[in-house]
Amino acid sequence: MTLSIEVKGVEELIAKFTRLEQFNRVRSRISQEGVFLQRKLRQYPKKVYSPNPLIKSDPRVRRGFFYHLKNKDISVPYRRTRALAQHWAVASSLGGWSVTVGNNMPYAELVQGAEQAKRHQWSGWLTDKGAINIYGPEIRQRIIAAVEKEVKDVG
Repeated sequence: MTLSIEVKGVEELIAKFTRLEQFNRVRSRISQEGVFLQRKLRQYPKKVYSPNPLIKSDPRVRRGFFYHLKNKDISVPYRRTRALAQHWAVASSLGGWSVTVGNNMPYAELVQGAEQAKRHQWSGWLTDKGAINIYGPEIRQRIIAAVEKEVKDVG
């Protein structure tokens, strides 16, 4: 005696599970959010002149300023090179499930990092943590929406 069971639609079900397992749209959204954050961090604050009060009140700062001016390490007025913006990079890992946004310029930490100098804070530079605090909730919402859409479309 032979028993035969036929399951209809098993190939379609396996295809849906495979598509759901891959979560290609979600991984794509995660990558896009890394680029979004990179764009925000690349923005320079508006150029507003304000004299540095420390040059007048702190002899050490004044000596350092004139030393670097004499050695042509700096120029007056300061000319932006845009090098900091160009060094913001996005890297994906874990098969697209993780994105890292970073900057390898030696002075990036002083301008946009946790060690941000007061002068850069006063001039309006967005820090890496500040970007996460400001844009993190909307990034999270877009990723959640991508997960929900992916699951719904597989349905």
